[in-house]
Amino acid sequence: DCLEAFLQPEQLTGACQWLCPACDSRRDATKQLDVWRLPPCLLVHLKRFRGYDGGKKISSLVKFPVAGLDLDRFCRNQALKSNRRVYNLYGVCNHYGRADCGHYTAACLNAPTNQWHCFDDDQVSKIEPDNVVSAAAYILFYRQQS
Repeated sequence: DCLEAFLQPEQLTGACQWLCPACDSRRDATKQLDVWRLPPCLLVHLKRFRGYDGGKKISSLVKFPVAGLDLDRFCRNQALKSNRRVYNLYGVCNHYGRADCGHYTAACLNAPTNQWHCFDDDQVSKIEPDNVVSAAAYILFYRQQS
C-alpha cells in the first residue's frame, strides 16, 4: 500500500541527516508524517518521474480504488476516526510517454449520470469504470462521500 509506505517512519542518516536549526549541525533523526485532518477533496500525486532534467518515468501499475477509499486507519486524530471519511474518485490525470515528452489525458466522472468520460485533446468518449485504473494514472482526484 503506497500511502502506508509513505507514512512509515524514515531514518535520516548519512547524507540525509537532519539539520538542526538551533545549533546548525547535522544529526541522525527520524521523520514521521501523520494525518490529522482530511480535506473535502483529496489529490494524490503518483510520483511517476525519477531524477531531474528529464530523468526516467516510472510506469508501474498503481492500483487505486474508484470508490470507497477509507483513510480512517491513517488518522491520528481520534475525533476524525469517529466521523468516518470515505472518498470516491471523480477524476484522473493520465500521462502517456516518457519523462522528457508525452501526452496527457483526463478521465472524469459525470456525477449525475455516474458515467466516466475520457478527454483526449478535442476528443471526448465514454469509458467503463474498469478502464479508469491504469499504469498511465498520474494524479488522482477524490471527493469525500456526503
